[in-house]
Amino acid sequence: TESYVIIDEDGRVVRPVREMPVSSVITSPLSDGEVVAGPVTVGGFAWSGYAGVAAVEVSTDGGETWNEAEIVEEAGPLSWVRFAYEW
Repeated sequence: TESYVIIDEDGRVVRPVREMPVSSVITSPLSDGEVVAGPVTVGGFAWSGYAGVAAVEVSTDGGETWNEAEIVEEAGPLSWVRFAYEW
């Protein structure tokens, strides 16, 4: 309750972290990396503090459209998943 807390913009502790909203991170391609013309695999990890992850969607146009990525690895029913999307 001291280390894992939600802090507001003024630095005040709001409450302890009990659940984590759905989150994800893209690990490939790297944000500062170069890609060559042709197909590119966008990959990363997704997780949720509420339940297992059933699907992951990727947008390549700033959120205008979304496409389902393939879940290629799972750490368990309530843990992270690794995803890949061929773009």
